Amino acid sequence: LSVDQPLPTTDPDAPASGNNPDPLLSPADDVTTPPPAFGTTMPRSLRIFDLDPQHAGAVTIVATGAPRDVGSHSIGFYSLDAQTGKLTEVTDDLLLNTATALLDRQGHIRLTLPNSLLTNFPFRYSYLGAKGHDRAHPFANVTGLAGFSVSPDNYFGSRSIPLGFDENPNLLYYATNMGRDTYAIYSYDLAAKKSGALAMENPAYDLIGPPAAGFPDQSTLVFDRYQHQLIGVRYDNALRTTAWFRPEWKGLQAQFEKMFPGRSVEISDWDEAGKRFIVSTEGPADPGAFFVFDREKTRLSEFVRRAPWIDANHSHVTLPFSYATPDGARISGLVTVPQQPRLKPIPMVVLCPDLPWQRVRSGFQSEVQALADMGFVVVQLNGRGAWGLGLKQRQSLTAGYDLVQVEDVANTIANLQKIFNVNAKRVALMGHGHGGFIALRALQTYPDKFRCAIALDAPVNLGDWLAEQKWTDDDVQPQLTRAWLGDAARLKAAPLTSHPETVTKPILMLNYPGLDGAPRRLSYAAARHFAGEVRDHGAKVDFGDLSTDYVNGLPAARAAVFDRIEEFLNLNVYDFNVKLDELKVIK
Repeated sequence: LSVDQPLPTTDPDAPASGNNPDPLLSPADDVTTPPPAFGTTMPRSLRIFDLDPQHAGAVTIVATGAPRDVGSHSIGFYSLDAQTGKLTEVTDDLLLNTATALLDRQGHIRLTLPNSLLTNFPFRYSYLGAKGHDRAHPFANVTGLAGFSVSPDNYFGSRSIPLGFDENPNLLYYATNMGRDTYAIYSYDLAAKKSGALAMENPAYDLIGPPAAGFPDQSTLVFDRYQHQLIGVRYDNALRTTAWFRPEWKGLQAQFEKMFPGRSVEISDWDEAGKRFIVSTEGPADPGAFFVFDREKTRLSEFVRRAPWIDANHSHVTLPFSYATPDGARISGLVTVPQQPRLKPIPMVVLCPDLPWQRVRSGFQSEVQALADMGFVVVQLNGRGAWGLGLKQRQSLTAGYDLVQVEDVANTIANLQKIFNVNAKRVALMGHGHGGFIALRALQTYPDKFRCAIALDAPVNLGDWLAEQKWTDDDVQPQLTRAWLGDAARLKAAPLTSHPETVTKPILMLNYPGLDGAPRRLSYAAARHFAGEVRDHGAKVDFGDLSTDYVNGLPAARAAVFDRIEEFLNLNVYDFNVKLDELKVIK
């Protein structure tokens, strides 16, 4: 089942359903046009919402229809019996295409947020009543709570974000960092119009991941389908973990994490008596496995592994690191050390984050393991601006994220040299997308610190790249985040492309030209032109194309790209100059 977020109305006073006629809906969207039945020729994308608390062995499913020319689409909520295949409709509504929605656990659309540039910022959350059929009202007015809006000004700043509803549909859970540094989670009783009892806070970590333009990942909240109540919150600290409300489950979580150091542990399912559990593990150096835990017998039994063809004994060790910057920020990350380095001190590859606010993933990463197989220490860092570490650190990006991230990369190399047996004179940079841009900027800024850089499908001029983006009515994410890519003056300066002569070390640029037979992408043409300019100034440049198979993640294409990366690193990180003594003839 594909993950697909439903999309509801955009206007605060527009109804969520075709059951409520409104001037914003065309006649075709009125009650005379019911949503298409699930399973008809009208395509719908599906996602599992949760286990059905009312029917054992069943799951609830959200079926989202394709946007139609009349400006609306359908969102259906169904119960699917996993044993018989019987599908039972719970709710089905028509919605405008210009917003996103939050459903309660009964399938009613309760909150909406615009997702279209037809609506001016700030976007405000709207409330549709207890059954999702009332006229919409600004949620901040309904609750009296602050921060329930989103705009480019507060996307990475202080705001409040609805997370989901309890089995009691009057109880809403939301995250906020209003008046504090990290996102905490609270509850609000919509019937009593007052704050609920729940308050979960962590002074060091945000308890939610970065939301998209609308609502965060629905897996944040963990419900017990037997007792119909919220029992935990999943979040990222150094690794992925869960904060449980039940003391005995909190103890189990700590026990499992002690048994599996360096790995995320998730209690993902349990029986009604709370005696048998399904536990999953995953870590940067371990694809992980699923276990059955019997609490009465205190027995943990592995029954299936992820990626069983990977030998855990031959995976490379991954260790965390952390240090403080002079301005009080904390840089952290992961260092993966090869089992069989080719040279000591060991050369390094620094992976620049794909986006300036991206946080290092704690799960298994095959690309990191592949680079370690080549004999390199692989460094991933949470720089200033990384999500999850609080508001103060996140807003460090406002100085211009290329400058901030380049400094963080350079400082990290200096600090790691004090801790690990690494060779600071043999360091390569690598990144995807904007991470590739940062790799090139770091090489340009500090040519004496880095041997070479690899940029995979990277934009080279952020100003032009942003200008060519299709700011469509259904994609507001770039507009919300573009301020973190640099202010207007910074973008206009185009520091990378305006000074190609300052890139003096070898670079490998692999870019995706587009589908065969289609016009070449503008970003591809810009990258190719920049590569030519750098080459004309005397630097070594290797430019190539990424295939559609690589973009689609097919293994053979990815392996071919990494063969090319390995060849480039071998030629430009290691020194193959050999000093020969005077030749002697041996008889």
